[in-house]
Amino acid sequence: MFAAAILTAHVPAGGAPTTTRRRGENAPEQTRPGSTAADAEGVSAELDLARLYRKLGREDECEAVYNNILREHPECAQAYNGLGFLYEKRDDRSRAIQYYRKALEVNPRWGRPLFHIGSCLLDQGKYKEAEKTLKQSIEADPHDASPRNCLGVLYARTRRPRAAEREYKAAATIRPEWVAPYWNLVVLYDAQGRYRESDNCLDAMLEIDPDNFNALYQRVRHLVGSADYTMAERTAKRLVKAHPANAGAHEALGIAQWSREDMEAAENSFNRALAISPDSAGAYLGLGHVRLWQKRYDEAEQNYRRALKIDPVLSEAKRGLEAAAQPTRHEERRSGGCAVAPDFARASPLGLLQYLVIILPALLLRNRL
Repeated sequence: MFAAAILTAHVPAGGAPTTTRRRGENAPEQTRPGSTAADAEGVSAELDLARLYRKLGREDECEAVYNNILREHPECAQAYNGLGFLYEKRDDRSRAIQYYRKALEVNPRWGRPLFHIGSCLLDQGKYKEAEKTLKQSIEADPHDASPRNCLGVLYARTRRPRAAEREYKAAATIRPEWVAPYWNLVVLYDAQGRYRESDNCLDAMLEIDPDNFNALYQRVRHLVGSADYTMAERTAKRLVKAHPANAGAHEALGIAQWSREDMEAAENSFNRALAISPDSAGAYLGLGHVRLWQKRYDEAEQNYRRALKIDPVLSEAKRGLEAAAQPTRHEERRSGGCAVAPDFARASPLGLLQYLVIILPALLLRNRL
């Protein structure tokens, strides 16, 4: 059983664990349901070209292809849907919705534009409209996992965890090779203290993708929370091996090493994270913890202040500053063989790990069209 101090992985996202994650993240592409007579009359190659440009990040060229298609085939629902997706990526959700609605005018029975409209409405905080639209998308295509996953996020945001769990499980059943609903279940279960079920979902994610960043990262976090520091470090090293250019991986390794009281190794890991991402508040926070443990209070304070400069609301850095400013009281709490103040020691690794989850971008590619 985890300590009561373990923190949730809830991030906005996407993501996210600040929401859980992005609603349609890695949603499978669907092309056939939106096909019309116009789509079948020689535009398939152009649609494929537009999607290729989109995947390559060449958005202007992608948009130009879609517009060319519509000049020749104004009844092509997929081109309207593609334009909507481009504008959604640009955070112009109002215009995106306009294009999605045009796709529905051409093909009212296609569920994919309804899913995207629901996702946009969710982003805009219009929960009642989003819920209604997502349910319409599910009714139009009961075999599409994406609107169910998105509806689960909506329920989680509106504090309906049982309904969220139901939709996430439905999405995972429909598309068992998709990691997003499993990750959302991890977030949900962690928030409820259901760690065994959360671990089962992490196992499922790692079976799908053995190098999945979120799954490995959260596994490290769980192991630290259960005081299995050796396995936490081993898993963190696996994370670093899979994602050597990701600062978060090195931060996770640093906190696992810090938990084992291997301060030299932890310091090296946090410095590697800073070499990758100089504005990493999590790495400065970790260095502050190392310096506090080493009784180098002035340096600890400097690192905590750097962390707070990057993220002014980082509560762990504020607590670190308080501890560094009261070394006598801090030393009294170290008596009895405790490495650091008991209340600070147990919260710090978990607080850092929670912070790392929150600041990390969603790492699975968005592919919702």
